[in-house]
Formats: sequence, structure tokens, C-alpha cells
Amino acid sequence: PPKKIKVLDFLMEMGSSSKGRWTRTGIVDFSGALDADEEDPRKLFFQFVTGSMAETKAVMKGSFNTKGLTFNGAISDLEINENLIGMLPMELREATATMNLEGRVKRITASWDGEDSVTASIDLGNAGMIIPPNLESSWSRLSAGLVTPVTAPPLMQINSGTLELFDNTIKLSRFVGRMSDQDEGADSIPVEIGFEMNLAQALDGIREWNNPQKALENAFAISPFILRIDVPDFEIDPSRNGVVLPTAAARAFSEFGIESWMVNVTVEMVRGVPERSESNQFSPAELLTKGTVNVRDGAGRYSRFPYPLQDVKALITFSDELVEILLRHVGSFLPRAILVVC
Repeated sequence: PPKKIKVLDFLMEMGSSSKGRWTRTGIVDFSGALDADEEDPRKLFFQFVTGSMAETKAVMKGSFNTKGLTFNGAISDLEINENLIGMLPMELREATATMNLEGRVKRITASWDGEDSVTASIDLGNAGMIIPPNLESSWSRLSAGLVTPVTAPPLMQINSGTLELFDNTIKLSRFVGRMSDQDEGADSIPVEIGFEMNLAQALDGIREWNNPQKALENAFAISPFILRIDVPDFEIDPSRNGVVLPTAAARAFSEFGIESWMVNVTVEMVRGVPERSESNQFSPAELLTKGTVNVRDGAGRYSRFPYPLQDVKALITFSDELVEILLRHVGSFLPRAILVVC
């Protein structure tokens, strides 16, 4: 066999097949070269450059084995577009669509060992995305002490993070960025996010794959997940344009006629395994939200008594609609510890 193959032009296409019908989801053109491994000529190393179908030039490197058709590869510094997203494994493709991923990503990797499902990851770089939809009711906007519902999922501007697919699991890890309301003029807050969704049970329960896209959307709609959001050391200033917070935390803050607060927020949203009906249909489990807000250097005025609060140190815990506020220090007007249950 040849030791080197020069490839002038070729098309790589991704899609799905159902009842003999092929539906393309993405296509990218490349040129480059293949080099055979010196010890095992069935193993080929490749390096390709994207062509005119890509928004910008990008290099893909990796290897594949002609015997078992195993492969691994990576492509770097990409502008997200429909064709590129269409080349991803369908589970990761649906995840990026659900999160409305856009902008540039640093790196995409994928591999297959010839037996199990494909594993893949996206190094998100400085792309943008939204909190997964259908969670809008868990968030509210706090502005000048007033709480209003958000009309769309919070927007994320990414500094770093990885979106992975492995063993029918979607995982977002090492995510650092800023979150804001999608309404123009809203302030952003620093966030660190972890997200994990297990698709195994929902995918196993799909009996009909005539419409793979619809089947996958249904799997995402019912699969269990954990979403954790941390807001480290953020100052709430009522003179600014308002911020997006967990609804329970925003309600608690609104009770205090906020003047200024330094906060650390931790939020966890959990949806359990899907519920099975008597007709053997699956439906999503209830979404549960809990978290804590640590406050320091707070100043304001509690709505239920007329005393000003200075140098407030407090711990706010919330679980769905229940909010508990432990005031550890409130200046000289009140005892040092008060428990309030809303």
C-alpha cells in the first residue's frame, strides 16, 4: 500500500438513515494528505484543511484504522455554522441546538473504538449559549428591588468550558463565563456551571426511529439532568440595570429594599428519571430547585419592620418556593441572628 496519499478535494457528509432514506445534516469539504503508519500500514494519519463550505479555514488532524474502522480526530478554531453542527454526533448536535450555541469554538474532538458509541467533545472557547430552555420559570430579573419574570432563558457568554458526549451522557464541565438577561441593557454576572444529562433510558425507550430528529428531541425533553450554577463574589448594585437570579433568591433580596450586597450564589436544578404511565409512555419528572446565597457587606431595609440594615451578613437557603433567611449580623439595630421563613 502507498505510504502517502495526497487528497486534492473530498466531501465529508453526516446524516441519518431511516427506511432506506438518507437525510443529510451536515457537509464540509476538505483537502490534505494521508500518511501510513510505518509499523502498521492499515493505520493512516491524516491532516486536512477545510474548503469553501466552512466559514473560516480550520485544520483537522487525526488517524483511522482501515481494518476496524476506528478513528480519532480533532479540528481547531472553528466558526459555528449549520454545516459544522450537522457533522456532530446526533446527541451532541441536539445539545448544541438546545443551548443555541453560537460564535467560535476552540476545538472539537471525536473518536470511535469500533464497538461502543462515539465519544466527542467541544472546547467551547469564547462562544455564546443559553441556559437550557423550559427553565425560564426558575429565573427572575431583580432590578431596583423589584422582581419580574424573564421571558427567555438567560444568556451565557463563555470564557472557557467543555461540552462532552460519552456513554449516552451529555456533560458540560469546567464552564466559566457570564450570565445575563436576554433583554437589552441587563447587567451580567460571573458564573461557573456544571451540567449532566443521562439519555440512556430515554433512548432505549424509543420504539420508532422514522424521524430521528423528533425522537432525539423527545429524549432530551424527558431525560434526567443536574444543572449546577455558582455565582462567585458578585456585587448587587440597585443603581444598575438589574440582574438575572434564581427566582427564590430574587424574591428574598426584594424583601430587603436592597442598597448594596456582595453575594455568593449556588443553585442546583435537578430532574429525576422519567415517569412511566400505565400505557408505557414516558413523561418528564418534576424539576426541583435548591440553593444558597451567602451575603456580606449588605445594606438595605427589611420590608416587615422599619429598621435600616447595615453590614449585613446572612445565609439565604431556598428549595423551590420555600425561602429561609438567617441574618448573622445586621448592625446595631437588631439581634445578631434572626431566622425568617417565607
